[in-house]
Amino acid sequence: MEVLASTTVLHVIESYGAGTASAAAQYVRATPELTHHLVRRLRDDDDFAEDGESELFASVAEIAPGVGRAIRSIRRRVLDLQPDVVHAHSSFGGAFARLAVSRRGRQIVYTPHCFSMERTDLRPAVLRAYGLAERLLALNTDAFAGCSEREVELARALAPRRRHVWVPNLSEIGAADVGHHPAPVFDLVAAGRLTAQRDPEWFRAVVTRVRDQRGPVSAAWVGGGDPDQVERLRRDAITVTGWLPRSTALATVTAATVYVHTALWDGAPMTVMEAQRLGRPIAARFSPALATAPAPYVASGAAQLAAVVIAALESPEAARTNADAWASHFAGHTLERQRAALLEAYGRAG
Repeated sequence: MEVLASTTVLHVIESYGAGTASAAAQYVRATPELTHHLVRRLRDDDDFAEDGESELFASVAEIAPGVGRAIRSIRRRVLDLQPDVVHAHSSFGGAFARLAVSRRGRQIVYTPHCFSMERTDLRPAVLRAYGLAERLLALNTDAFAGCSEREVELARALAPRRRHVWVPNLSEIGAADVGHHPAPVFDLVAAGRLTAQRDPEWFRAVVTRVRDQRGPVSAAWVGGGDPDQVERLRRDAITVTGWLPRSTALATVTAATVYVHTALWDGAPMTVMEAQRLGRPIAARFSPALATAPAPYVASGAAQLAAVVIAALESPEAARTNADAWASHFAGHTLERQRAALLEAYGRAG
């Protein structure tokens, strides 16, 4: 299947920021011959710090607040641009886009960035409702572009008659992305939006256990979100940076000794890939998304995860072994593979 250079892609992102913004920007970099537009919504609790990402897109428009207005604003943007592909990102962006426009005359591609049915903070009845919604919306979907192989398998079970493509998440970070400005140095860092998904309480528990065993260590959460979560972290002497420009955030992770990932559920965590790309040893909480990650550095309990952190803090050799294991794990996440997968997902357009 061939994708013409004249193909126009409209990305629909309801929750623009953090990993989804990074993933979409990388999709644009991987297929520069295509024309990419963006329609997005910034969450009320976000203070997303622009760092040039919008300049990658031929145009950027905002999704109106409210479900009905959001759907109408996406429909108007599609009518104005007449894109060959509508690439919907995440659960709400995926729902709004597929309710707004029909597959007829264009391709609709959907990347869940973690299906809503994967959440562990909702009642079973709610999760079943999300699953039913995904099955119904799949009727107006041409291709599922899963960000992990597991996400592709989940999509195949939901909608076996659609096309399914693994588009590996990828972090292509260079010196220009990190910047040259000095960054504060922390022993431990975590990153992302402060929500139930990221479970910052678990990060607090890990930091506390490390301090109990090693004495004072510095810790920071790179990002922002729920004000109550911000206050609780700061009460335990954990710095919360707030939303930073991407280059500043990456510089802060680069300067840290260990990266800690505590999410309860994920699609394919961009922050872990970024930390690996920056050469950081990583201590990660187990979730189904990390089922095939390097087992010695993934733990189901805060005490075990603290032990991974302490080993990396105390031994440069252990830190190198850790970083090498994660680099091997992500070795297949290449620009060539991502580009080929995107072109396959978009393949019947143009």
